[in-house]
Amino acid sequence: MKRKQIQNIKKFLINLVSKLNKEIKSNLKKKNLIQIKKDKSIVTNLDLSIENFIYKEIVDTFKNHNVISEERNFLHKNKNDFTWYIDPVDGTKSMVFGFPTWSNLIGLFYKDTPIATIANFYEMKKCYIAILDKNYLYENNKLLKIKKYKKNKKFKKVVINSLHVIKNLKILKKLKKMKYTLKISGLDAYNYCLFAQEKIDAIIDFNVKKIDVLPLMRLIENSNGKFCYLRKKKHRLDFILCREKILANNLKKKLF
Repeated sequence: MKRKQIQNIKKFLINLVSKLNKEIKSNLKKKNLIQIKKDKSIVTNLDLSIENFIYKEIVDTFKNHNVISEERNFLHKNKNDFTWYIDPVDGTKSMVFGFPTWSNLIGLFYKDTPIATIANFYEMKKCYIAILDKNYLYENNKLLKIKKYKKNKKFKKVVINSLHVIKNLKILKKLKKMKYTLKISGLDAYNYCLFAQEKIDAIIDFNVKKIDVLPLMRLIENSNGKFCYLRKKKHRLDFILCREKILANNLKKKLF
C-alpha cells in the first residue's frame, strides 16, 4: 500500500466517526421498530439505517472497493483487493435494553490482511480506531494512542463473552474450579476493546458470527491477540483469544 492511500483512509475514518454520530443522533429520535430474523436474533430500524449510511459513505469515497455487511451480506462486489466489513449495530439487544455498550463496527482488509478498524461507541462517547500497526482512542475530538495497562502477574483476567459458553454445563462446572479471575460479560465488542488495552487477558467466545469479529481484526492483531479456534463453521466460530499461548493452552486443556 502507498503512503497516500493510508493517509486517505485515516482521514476518511476520522471524518466518518463524526458523521456517523450525527446520523445516529438523528435516527434515535425516530421510533425504533424491532424485527426477528430467521436465526432468531433481532434487527432494528437503526441497524438498517446505519448500514445504509456507512455503505453510502464508503462507496462515495472508494467506488471500487468491496463492501460486506451483516444484514445484507454483499452490498457492493467488485474485483478489488480492498474489502470493507460492516456490523452496523453490534449488541442490538444491549441497545434495545438500554445498555450503553452497543457499537458500530467497521473493518477494512487489503486482500487477506486487516488494515483498519473502527469500533464506535455512541452512548459511551468514545471510538477505538486501528490503522496498520497503531491503535487509537478517539475521544473529545482528540486522537490518542491507546495506553496499555501494566500486567498483573498475580492473576489472569478471563472473560466469557457468550451465553453459548455457559449453556454447556460441563464447561460451567470446570470454570468454577479454575483459579483465574473470571467474569461472565455481555459487553459484546467492548470486551475486545478492553483486551486491546490489556485490561483483559483472555476472552472465551462461542457461536460467534464471523462478521462480528472481522471488523475488529486490526485492533486485535495490534494487541498481539492470537485465536485458538475450538470449532470453525461456515459463518460461526468458537475460540479462545489470548496474547499468551501458555494461557490459551491451559484454558483449552482444562475446559475442553
